[in-house]
Amino acid sequence: MADEIKREDILGSTNKSYSFDKVLRGYDPKQVDEVLANLQKANKSATEIFDQRVVDLKNKNEMLTYELEQAKQEADRMRNLFNQCKEERDALAAKLQKADRKAAISAPVDNSAELKELDDKLQKALTKNRLLQDENKKLEDQNRDLQRDVAHLTKKVDKNRSKINDLEGQAQQGMADEDAKKFSEVAQIYESAIDKAEDLIYRLQTEFSLAHSKAEDIKK
Repeated sequence: MADEIKREDILGSTNKSYSFDKVLRGYDPKQVDEVLANLQKANKSATEIFDQRVVDLKNKNEMLTYELEQAKQEADRMRNLFNQCKEERDALAAKLQKADRKAAISAPVDNSAELKELDDKLQKALTKNRLLQDENKKLEDQNRDLQRDVAHLTKKVDKNRSKINDLEGQAQQGMADEDAKKFSEVAQIYESAIDKAEDLIYRLQTEFSLAHSKAEDIKK
């Protein structure tokens, strides 16, 4: 993988704790605003990196879709070749059965060599066709998984954005103990979502790399 999301680059140190000085109307608004500004900055950075990863994954999905189409075309070509070889083999077998025994004995080597060559071509076509069909199915499954995972991650990020915006509105009116608890819960939800996004993006990139390598091997 060329590069990967590092947790510290997005959120900073996870050991940092937040506390605010109390004033007459509650917590110090300036400190609350600074914490919210830092969270929004971290959220913006994480979102931009995540969105770029989604674009990269979509591009890889398009590449795999193209390779899948090429593999299907190759499978069709091999299927036609298989049918052609089968027809030629059947025709030759019928010809040998109808031939006069004396004529069959007079040139057994030539007919046997031709039949063996057709059998070899047929077996190779069958093997390659089966491998292509298996690989096609894997690529189709991976494409469906990618679409589902990207949609799930996008929904997670949007939900965290909404949580941060709601908390900012509450902070403008003063932050009570219950609000401080919500603040902590939202921060934990946000960090958990980013961790899951990192793991899933790494897994998808690894799986697509393996699928691409297998597709290249099948084409050779």
